Amino acid sequence: MLNLKNAFIASTLLAAGLPAAAQMPKVGGLVQVWYSQMMDSNLRNYDTQTINYHKSFFNAAPAFKENGLAIKRIDVRISGSFTDNLEYWVMFDPTITTAGRSANPNINTSGSDANIVLQDVYIKYKMPYNLELQVGQYKPLQTLDGLIPPSDSLFVENTMMGLLFGGRDRGASLSVGFGDKERLSGRFHAGVFNASGKASADSNSQKDLVARLEMNYGKHHAFGAYTLQGIGAAGGSIKARSFEGINVPSEAEIIDNNDKTTNMGAFYSFQSDKIYASAEFIAGLWGRRFPSLASNAELSAAREHLEQSFLGYAGVFAYKINKQHFFLARYDTMNFNSGDKWYTPANPYLNKGYSNPRYTEITLGYTYVMFPESYRTANIKVNYIKRDKGFLMPMLGQTGEQGGDTFVIALQVGF
Repeated sequence: MLNLKNAFIASTLLAAGLPAAAQMPKVGGLVQVWYSQMMDSNLRNYDTQTINYHKSFFNAAPAFKENGLAIKRIDVRISGSFTDNLEYWVMFDPTITTAGRSANPNINTSGSDANIVLQDVYIKYKMPYNLELQVGQYKPLQTLDGLIPPSDSLFVENTMMGLLFGGRDRGASLSVGFGDKERLSGRFHAGVFNASGKASADSNSQKDLVARLEMNYGKHHAFGAYTLQGIGAAGGSIKARSFEGINVPSEAEIIDNNDKTTNMGAFYSFQSDKIYASAEFIAGLWGRRFPSLASNAELSAAREHLEQSFLGYAGVFAYKINKQHFFLARYDTMNFNSGDKWYTPANPYLNKGYSNPRYTEITLGYTYVMFPESYRTANIKVNYIKRDKGFLMPMLGQTGEQGGDTFVIALQVGF
């Protein structure tokens, strides 16, 4: 019997010059609304602190800086296929502003991008032998938390490593799948990215090389590792910035280092009908994300040491009841100067009003899923975020280490 709907779609695609095997575009989306309540006024005054070394480290979401309602995101997704082995994906969020999230745009590359409303756009070509080629703008295969779709996220906000190293870029990656899905299987990815964020002008002729291994053991266990290797922006008149302290590197040493930039991380997750648990760590060199090179040699280096490194790790535990009630806990920490590397005689963080460059968040949460058969369709998340003190400088009338906790409620609806 002739299916009139399919016949109409096929004739429409043929009239448009597309193969009859092409799918009609699928349209979906996600809306998230927050109510955020600060436990004190420190976060409100966060942007008024003109000398705040940890400003770009904290990377606070705008909704955390004031009490009230905020539109967290409105993701609109369009996907489909041109042929059986050629797919496309487009996702944009009209709520994102050109201001970005971070005071340091190099941390989250979307912060300096004039075209950040368009988040993901890529084409995926499926080839024989389980090979896939993906080209476009997307997240460059770093971290576990940063690659979890927002619709599946257990918490209101991602981990620090997901936020700091999960920004999007333009590039291409080739992957190959292997193994038995019922037992041990996996996929290995290798790619190259612009290393200059999503800006339309590629300001870095030296690309980032990335790799990622994802493995699954049965239905419950997943684990893997990833890396990124890159250097600073090359081209133009590049000069060395000055470091503070004694026995600082020479101009030649700084230029030769070329802001070497690295990530290395690994993760593991377990998921059953009642329990979800995960652990992840990441380490590497800050490099160009806090640059020591610039066209203006009078600028100071944006980090304390030429080879300043970071080390972060996070652990998550969730207990599920009837797929409708989720009780959550997360420990998330990042040391922004792992190994305590600096050139000054004394600890520079103490001189700037901080105790140390390590920052920790503990998040406790509860999620109510309105439709147990679909977590993505609608849920309400309640999170209390307990933050380390010491990431904000004491203001007038304050003494000792300063921080700020947050109570937040988020409503999510998918379509």
